[in-house]
Amino acid sequence: EFMLQQSKARAAIRVRDHRARPIDWLVMPLLDDAEYDDEMDVPLKEPTAYMDTLTPSELQELHADIQTFVRLDADRAAYWKDALIVCDDRCRRVRHQDQTHVDPSILADADALLADKSADELLELQTSIRNKMRSGEPLDVEYWDMMLRRIVVWRSVAKLRAVHEKTVQEKIAKRRHEQRCDAERHCAELAEQ
Repeated sequence: EFMLQQSKARAAIRVRDHRARPIDWLVMPLLDDAEYDDEMDVPLKEPTAYMDTLTPSELQELHADIQTFVRLDADRAAYWKDALIVCDDRCRRVRHQDQTHVDPSILADADALLADKSADELLELQTSIRNKMRSGEPLDVEYWDMMLRRIVVWRSVAKLRAVHEKTVQEKIAKRRHEQRCDAERHCAELAEQ
């Protein structure tokens, strides 16, 4: 627990001081109000979009850091495992090591189809594909296996985006509440004069 708290504190400090490491952008949405410095007015980066901007060496560093958090943060193990799945996918993508013989244009079409779906929609699609594969009807097994692998990645992306969106909405609501309280206090001070 101490190691986890120290890792979170270091991430917040690095972000505040504008020297953030890739892992810090995955840690920031998880910080609660006690761990998050209100004076720190930094935009929260959407984790999966941020991963797309990383170099291969930064992705490797991020991968190692995520594995550390998988071990340290048992309460958020699912979040860190989703981050690891996406990071693994990005690492394979930059090394061009996608382990499928499916045409790249078909892979791109599959990603385009899956990208905007929610985690629940992707789970439903995954179940449907598994049922189709068990049905015994003739089908292109390699294609459907590729779809199942892509669904796993896109479900993780969707879950990470949902955490990010929830965090952003909570911070916006908190900021609005603070502004409303400040405005009311200012009006009350003006009324007293």
